[in-house]
Amino acid sequence: MQQARNLTADLGIRIESLRFLLRDRDGTYGEAFDAVFRAEEMEIFESAPRLPA
Repeated sequence: MQQARNLTADLGIRIESLRFLLRDRDGTYGEAFDAVFRAEEMEIFESAPRLPA
């Protein structure tokens, strides 16, 4: 979650022009991570699941 906050702080006013966040399905990203971007009114999409090789 701290990484998400740092990113939004680094982007500053430019974050207002972003509408979507595309992220992978890694368990590292939880609801708290998504909440940071939802607070900025961004829509979050997860990448498609991959099939084992």
